[in-house]
Amino acid sequence: MVIEQLVKLAEISTEFFGMCDMAFMPVYSNAAARQMVGLADADQVGQTPVQDFFFPEDQAFITDEFFPSVLRDGSGKTEIRFRHFVTGEPVWVVYSLVVLRDDMGRPIGLGTVTHDISERKRTEAALRESEARERAVFAASPTPLLVMAPDARRFVITRVNDAYLAATMTTRADLIGRDVFELYPEYVPHPSGYGVINLRESLERVMSTRSHDEVPDLKYDIVGPGNIVEERWWRLANSPVLNEQGEVDEIIHTASDITAHHNLHAMLAQKVTAAVAEREIALAQVHEMQKLETIGQLTGGVAHDFNNLLTPIVGALDLLQRKLAEDDRSQRLIAGAQQSAERARVLVTRLLTFARRQHLEPRSVDVNEIVRGLEDMITRTIGPQFMLQFDIATGLSPAFVDPNQLELAVINLCVNARDAMPDGGRIIVAADMAGAAEAEALRLEPGNYVRIQVIDNGAGMDPETLKRSVEPFYTTKKAGKGTGLGLSMVHGLAGQSGGILQLHSLPGAGTTATIWLPAANTRAVSRGGETASEMARTRPIKVLLVDDEELVRIGIGDMLADLGHEVVTAGSGFTALELLKRGDIDLMVTDYAMPGMTGGELASAAHGLNPDLPILLITGYANLSAEVGSGVPRLAKPFRQADLAACMASLIEGRIMAAAPAPKE
Repeated sequence: MVIEQLVKLAEISTEFFGMCDMAFMPVYSNAAARQMVGLADADQVGQTPVQDFFFPEDQAFITDEFFPSVLRDGSGKTEIRFRHFVTGEPVWVVYSLVVLRDDMGRPIGLGTVTHDISERKRTEAALRESEARERAVFAASPTPLLVMAPDARRFVITRVNDAYLAATMTTRADLIGRDVFELYPEYVPHPSGYGVINLRESLERVMSTRSHDEVPDLKYDIVGPGNIVEERWWRLANSPVLNEQGEVDEIIHTASDITAHHNLHAMLAQKVTAAVAEREIALAQVHEMQKLETIGQLTGGVAHDFNNLLTPIVGALDLLQRKLAEDDRSQRLIAGAQQSAERARVLVTRLLTFARRQHLEPRSVDVNEIVRGLEDMITRTIGPQFMLQFDIATGLSPAFVDPNQLELAVINLCVNARDAMPDGGRIIVAADMAGAAEAEALRLEPGNYVRIQVIDNGAGMDPETLKRSVEPFYTTKKAGKGTGLGLSMVHGLAGQSGGILQLHSLPGAGTTATIWLPAANTRAVSRGGETASEMARTRPIKVLLVDDEELVRIGIGDMLADLGHEVVTAGSGFTALELLKRGDIDLMVTDYAMPGMTGGELASAAHGLNPDLPILLITGYANLSAEVGSGVPRLAKPFRQADLAACMASLIEGRIMAAAPAPKE
């Protein structure tokens, strides 16, 4: 009865139950056993010897070792593989076998209880495979890796990969089994020089927080073969490996050599710093150019207005001087007024030169002749306590420049040099040629250039003074000693002539001012034949005078009338065209800068009505030939009556001189 109950219990159990006789032939197996090995019923089990239930590779162990030990000891247990009779696949089990005995203690068979552990074996195999892959990755990783096992306050090195050995120039024998702090310092100075990096603190943070921790980049030098020290930069990190209880079992330490990265970063930082510095310099230069351009525009506008004011003043003084020729007192007053007007005219000319708006008459000039011809004037101007030297190179090409303005520029530079040496000194005036490569470095137009230098050994200028030196009205001289327009005039002349003004100066080391002028392609024109203009008289004609300023119209009209001409006036170009349509005008004198229609536009429209009409353009602006044509003569404001008479005589008698070509902008 008890055996029957046990059999019923075995049939419903999920565990493998079975019995065999002493010859190891099965006599009973439950449903779980048959399902485990893929047999359909009990008859199949009873016809199969017990050893056939096992995987072929394990059968020898069962018959030769395990069964004899069970018969000897009465029981036994092993992990082994069954064979699935349908699929042929192994089934891992824990196989327990016990000898069954009768009441007399005689063996009558064997009983087995078998537990399926296939899932556990698959998990273990996967774990072993994972560990193998981990070991392979660890060994082959290009990142230096070192594994430590925490032991109290010691961190014992247990594993290290080849990349770490190569990076640190060590061997496994140097590292395995040793506390990491026997090899490396606990505290490393921070590369910034402030404080230290606490490596032990990092490891203890990993232990307490059970999380990844990184160490700031540090410089730690390596001693290589021959005790050669190599500077290295490292990026360190520590990561915990937790066991099943969530405790830190190991710490994986990575030490990436970032020396190349750091050096590249440092190089890029230097390049960025240099680029930023260059950009700041470029921005400062652009700002300076914009500032000078703004000042130039303002200065040019003011100077043009002054020219309009001076024109009737100069003309009126000329007329008064002629009408009051017998009155000595009046002549003295008029002469003083004319002298003041002339000084004002020179001042305005300098302003226009800085603004690059004055009328220039550039030509091919012999620089040696110009500079040498100034020797007496410069000597008298600077005084006897100064030594004047000339250093003019032979074979100089002619320069394309207005000779009168060049003379004024050289004199201005020499006066500045004199004022920089109150106790006397030496002034050198030099000239030489500069090639295209030197000009290109200064961003000048391609070509050859003539350089004129004025060098002194005076007080020099600090950077701030040098920076502002070409600004109009900026001066470091005492009140009444200068207008602050000398350098600005030279700066404007050089720029308008297609060159530049260069200034080099240091406090206590003197100043070198260099005017760069484009070399001319034609032979120099000698200045020996130039003579002062005289009052010219012509037959009376009908003149159309056009100017938007009433005072200017009155002043010039009086000068024309005094010369015997009939004067018709117009305040705008549109009014002038209506008068020209009548066809009785012999000559037109017109201002250039007028609202609505400029003098250049009026001249073009007038020639459309009468191509043979003589036209004289009066203006203080430069570079108008592109608009009004080279055949329209110009007279710069302010002008004397004699200058006006000479221009009109040239036009009326047909002696029209073509304007010299302007230099390249």
